Amino acid sequence: MSKTRANLLLLFAAALWGLGNVAQKTVLSHLDALSAVGLRCLIGGLLVLPFVLTERRLPAGPGYLSSLARVAFCLPSPSCFSSSAISAPRSQMRASW
Repeated sequence: MSKTRANLLLLFAAALWGLGNVAQKTVLSHLDALSAVGLRCLIGGLLVLPFVLTERRLPAGPGYLSSLARVAFCLPSPSCFSSSAISAPRSQMRASW
């Protein structure tokens, strides 16, 4: 990959990152936070789906189930710390903008 192409891709990634805040603010003015997160995950899943379907792998080895169990246990853990923000009344939540 040439240096120019790499720089253009970085610029494109930065533009997407910056425009994401504008899109998020627009969506949050129409939806509640939980629906917005669900919509974001749905869009992300649909974007990744073609890569998943085209991936051709060998059958999983013997360590597959133990690895899957570790991932299933570790992924929900950080969300437990942020669950208090969901249940807090709006008067106690600080506006981020």
